[in-house]
Amino acid sequence: MITMKSITFSKHYGTKKILLLTAVFTAALIVLLGVWGVLQYRDANRYKAQVRYTCESALYDLSAHLQSMDEALKKSLYAGTAYGLETLSAQVYEAGGYARSCLAQLPVGYTTLENTELYLAQASEYMLALGRKASQGYSLTEQDRTAMQKLSEIAELLSVQVGQLRDQMNDTGIWELENDDILYGSQGQNASFYTSIQKLEQAMTDYDSMTYDGLYSDHYRTRTSELLQSAQEITRQQARQKAAALLNKDAAALTDDGDAFGVIEAYRFIGDGFSIAISKRGGYAVSLLKNRSVTTESRLSEGGARQKAEAFLTRCGFEDAKFSHASTADGICVVQFYSEQDGVLVYADAIEVAVAMDDGEILGLESSDYLLNHRQHGFSAAKHTAYDVAKKLSSLLTLRNARLTTLPNSASEELCWEMTCEGSNGETVTVYFTDDGLLEKRIVIQQDTRS
Repeated sequence: MITMKSITFSKHYGTKKILLLTAVFTAALIVLLGVWGVLQYRDANRYKAQVRYTCESALYDLSAHLQSMDEALKKSLYAGTAYGLETLSAQVYEAGGYARSCLAQLPVGYTTLENTELYLAQASEYMLALGRKASQGYSLTEQDRTAMQKLSEIAELLSVQVGQLRDQMNDTGIWELENDDILYGSQGQNASFYTSIQKLEQAMTDYDSMTYDGLYSDHYRTRTSELLQSAQEITRQQARQKAAALLNKDAAALTDDGDAFGVIEAYRFIGDGFSIAISKRGGYAVSLLKNRSVTTESRLSEGGARQKAEAFLTRCGFEDAKFSHASTADGICVVQFYSEQDGVLVYADAIEVAVAMDDGEILGLESSDYLLNHRQHGFSAAKHTAYDVAKKLSSLLTLRNARLTTLPNSASEELCWEMTCEGSNGETVTVYFTDDGLLEKRIVIQQDTRS
């Protein structure tokens, strides 16, 4: 028989049990939230430290490589032999390539340092062109020396400015701000890395145009884009929808960031850790940059990164882009694509895609070269076979692949044979021969950069 007393006791006991369990669960939740908060704080500090280390390291190395460029350019002015000029030209080309790599590591949009990047590219290719001409008996003219002197002055000025910027960032304590403040200056534009780094562009105001036999020459950059001229112009709202779809985000997450003018006119948008530009004609993705921490522990292979990049380019509308090569460093795989016509790889039509190796996210895109140069070429048949070209290779090289490509010269793209080989130390060595005359035009050594 159940009495009223036992019922009262049961209710009282049940209430105490519920209160006890509630207290236990609350305490556990507090502990879990505390642990989560500590982990988030630790991850935030780790990311903050990574941003600081990347920026400081890139600025330090950039200053050093600019100084190397300046020294080699100064010495080139006094070169009296073809061998001397060729050697120094190669040093400028190498230092310029390293400097461009450092510039790419800075967490700013591509268009922000467009002129600085162009200077590094043109200085490198201009000196490489002079070195090639010297090997064929060409002597420097007064115009050449004037151009080299100007390139040297800019390299020296940029080197000093980059060093001052690095010191300024350290002295003002900007690194102690939150990451968004470091990059974009939400607590004041004068205290942001984004604003400070733009000062480098001021050195480029007197930079003259350059025309030569090589990539990035102004006679290529200033010509009208056949692809964009024939495309229909879109509205900013249409561009926003296109950008949102590529980013897998709601259109409301994109903030207007003005327009980009020049050869490629584009609508620019920014958001939480990303920036993107969409061409006004055709609605093509011109550039994309995402800033986030990437772990160096790779879950993807370079083949997997290539598949991610190819799928993204298809979504962008670049269906004819063909894979060329990939390189991985610091957990990011940069995949290079070019267009292919009549079995010829067109190097002027270049597209780069950056893929995070930890989860396959697309972190970057640069398609301006493709958009500027893509057109129908109508290549004539090759005069030589791969077998003919292979006879010209050094005995230290083992041929792995041969294909027809183009390299730019002062008139148009020049048909060449690209011979991909393995060097004596296991490195990848690519040698380019002109199809007309089988001249050894360029040698590129690619070291394994996978981490």
